[in-house]
Amino acid sequence: MIDSVSGLYQMKAASPERALRQACQGFEAIFTGQLLKAVDVTPDKNGFASGMYQEMFNTAVADAVARGEGIGIAKMIYEQITGKGIDE
Repeated sequence: MIDSVSGLYQMKAASPERALRQACQGFEAIFTGQLLKAVDVTPDKNGFASGMYQEMFNTAVADAVARGEGIGIAKMIYEQITGKGIDE
């Protein structure tokens, strides 16, 4: 995954399609993370540290989901922008 906007710009110069795939996967990771955060209804009984670890867990799960098959958002965005499949 791309860790910064400048990294994305550098990748775009070398391989625009790869950069677009990475950006789509990054968006899906952020979206999935927000979904996980929204469904986490566990009351924070152990203070700040518990919430911090939960946030780290949600981010790690969201990144892993987006790097794999994901939930399909990255693929749909890529196909809408390019008119072709992400695997082509």
